[in-house]
Amino acid sequence: MKKQIKYGLKSSITILIVIAFLICLNLFVNKFDLKYDLTKEKLYTVSEQTKKIIDNVNQKINIYVLASKENTNLITTKLIEQYKTKNINVEYKDTEKYPDFVKKFETTDQISPNSIIVSGENKYKVIDFNDLVSYDYDYSTFQTKVKSIDVEPELTNAIRYVTSNQTPVIYKLIGHGEQNLNEDYKKQIELANYEIKDLDLIGQTKIPDDCKIIFITTPQRDWTQEEMQAIDKFLQDGSAIFCIDYVKDEFINMTSLMKKYNFEFGKSIIIENNSSNFTGNNNLYLIPNYTENEISHEFEEKHYKLLVPFCQNIFINDDENIKALLESSDNSYGKTNLESQSITKEANDIDGPLNIAVLAEKENSKIIAIGSTSILDSNINSYVGGTNCDFIISSINYLNGQSDNLYIPPKTHETNHINFTQKQIILISTASTLLFPCIIFIIGIVIIRKRRQK
Repeated sequence: MKKQIKYGLKSSITILIVIAFLICLNLFVNKFDLKYDLTKEKLYTVSEQTKKIIDNVNQKINIYVLASKENTNLITTKLIEQYKTKNINVEYKDTEKYPDFVKKFETTDQISPNSIIVSGENKYKVIDFNDLVSYDYDYSTFQTKVKSIDVEPELTNAIRYVTSNQTPVIYKLIGHGEQNLNEDYKKQIELANYEIKDLDLIGQTKIPDDCKIIFITTPQRDWTQEEMQAIDKFLQDGSAIFCIDYVKDEFINMTSLMKKYNFEFGKSIIIENNSSNFTGNNNLYLIPNYTENEISHEFEEKHYKLLVPFCQNIFINDDENIKALLESSDNSYGKTNLESQSITKEANDIDGPLNIAVLAEKENSKIIAIGSTSILDSNINSYVGGTNCDFIISSINYLNGQSDNLYIPPKTHETNHINFTQKQIILISTASTLLFPCIIFIIGIVIIRKRRQK
């Protein structure tokens, strides 16, 4: 009886000590406002890139939230509060209490409630409430779902806008049947603090003075001699991105310009035989290898994968001013005869590794060439969690002279697809159909034998 009382007393004391410890820990956490974001996408935490940007702000900025703090979304509130510094002030201005406040910021369009205004010393930017969250329509359930939380990229971009003297302009070449940039890519590039304009060179002999980068996607017809000369003149001190699909037609003027910068798109499609470098059962859906370069080193460190389907190889001359950014494996090859009925390697096919993306730098000019416009497909991009778009923006930042990537990606709410290479699929299939059943069978035999021995 005494042992039971003694044991019960010890248990009670232990429970009281644990409760007292938890109470003290809770008071300590509340006192110093200690929190840790356990969400996978860090929904309540701004990124390190944003922290660097707001720490370097050297002018007074006001962030006005046009709603009461109580009526503001929790994620939005948590993120906005992290922007407070000695130079950045955050205020909540409920439009019902302060109906005249927004008038000094309104021009032709009316500012809706729950929007955010970022005001600097010389200019301001209005972030519409509808731009803070991106939605997608699920055709399988016929419901609208949250695609991404855009509070951080919108706010950080607005701060960069009001503190910068100018916004770099990217001109997208049109007039030759080029593929358009989809709205998802456009939005993300604009969130990276760039402006996108169309450029039709028909009848023009000069690239606009505010052009920072020319974006060129697969044309359906060749440039004129005058267009080629205008682009060549721009590239002497400018930058460009080429995303070119395989085309049968010979584009003499465009090809001659590329050769001047020591690269050329090959007339072959890359077929990958290394199971770690393609996804599913499709040898044309390439998962490239990263080379050592400034543009993609963060992707390699974080083990992010790119997906580039239906890619042609890019020939480069032996020149120290041009290097590969993305490559196929040693086991890949370039299929030159696309009329062939066989996917196996033939006599005229090109041995791997083959160049998927290259960087050419010549004096003051920079060119990035990619062998497929599929990297610009938003559906393909979603399969790799947005890495394709991140790579494009990292490339743009490099061409713009930014040594570090200041792109702030949205906090996605999408269902991420798990992408397995062919090698991983074989391993998983073998384990699930053979290995695991064998292990369970052996464990069962061991248990039966032990029971019989008893």
